[in-house]
Amino acid sequence: MPSNEFAPLPRFWRRLFLVELPLVLSALGLWLAAPTTYLRDTVGIAQPGPPEVLLLRLYAGTVGSLVLGFYGWLLLQRSVHLPTFRAFQVCLGVGDLAIFAAGVAHWPATDRHDLLAVQMGMAALWGVVRSVYVLRVG
Repeated sequence: MPSNEFAPLPRFWRRLFLVELPLVLSALGLWLAAPTTYLRDTVGIAQPGPPEVLLLRLYAGTVGSLVLGFYGWLLLQRSVHLPTFRAFQVCLGVGDLAIFAAGVAHWPATDRHDLLAVQMGMAALWGVVRSVYVLRVG
């Protein structure tokens, strides 16, 4: 595919990827509104202090700008630069894999597994979705 190819995303994929935005918004809301809850119940930090909360807020800024900002903007365009969209999906997929692997590594060290399992499940689900997109469409 030529590197300057702009085209509409297939409707199915655009709609499917748009589902991701409110999920990310929900995670960001939890991170910003109740960071100690997230850090305690998902990560297992018994008493998160200001440095841990700051780190999570900084991470929320990065995730918010890249996923809600850039990804949201891409998904709302009539046409996108398909090689860039594909590369972004690959990079998000690498992130999904990293989240899942980190969850597996952290599993034995935490007492609560419910929120960690949800996070790992979401990463696995979206990693599979992205893989199918890249292999079939992108």
